[in-house]
Amino acid sequence: MDGSLLLAGGGNDPNLKCLEAAAAAAGVRTQTLYRTAGEEPAVLWSADSNRLIVNGEEITSKAIFIRHDVFSYLSSGSQNDSNLAQSWYGLAIGWCLSNPEVACFNRRFDFRSSSKMSVLSFAHQIGIAIPPTRVTNDRAEVESAINSGFGTVAKPIAGGGYCKELQDLRAEVEWRNNRAPAPAFIQPKLTYPEYR
Repeated sequence: MDGSLLLAGGGNDPNLKCLEAAAAAAGVRTQTLYRTAGEEPAVLWSADSNRLIVNGEEITSKAIFIRHDVFSYLSSGSQNDSNLAQSWYGLAIGWCLSNPEVACFNRRFDFRSSSKMSVLSFAHQIGIAIPPTRVTNDRAEVESAINSGFGTVAKPIAGGGYCKELQDLRAEVEWRNNRAPAPAFIQPKLTYPEYR
């Protein structure tokens, strides 16, 4: 699908649903990156190709409208939903910033300082060697990374947590429909003298 507008945020956000309906009425094609508690999409972003795949479909939209999901937390009162919303927001911002040709509001606001995805993408674009990096919540991608030796550690997309051994972490994750609640970085583990 060659979407014209990517809508990103909470799947229960009435404002996004209204915008989606308005876009349809105006004949504007849309793609979505919606996170709803228990119904997370399967995502994959690779630093080297800078492609974002959502539920098996590449995001090709040339504009993005992003809203931080507050409705999951308001509905559940769970701090976990607030933390997950931050991860999904970080994914949307990271993809947006990694694609300067994609139109968005407030692009001049400097999200780059806190977006690991965009920092890695820019480093790769200017020729700095980066470790093989994926961002995903898809169990098949995690298993593939473990089996291929590609990735041995995972870390939160929005920061605020420690790296964990991928092999150990997969047992801790509450998988629903073979999807983790939030996307995470998967990278090779660094060895001495470097640490991560």
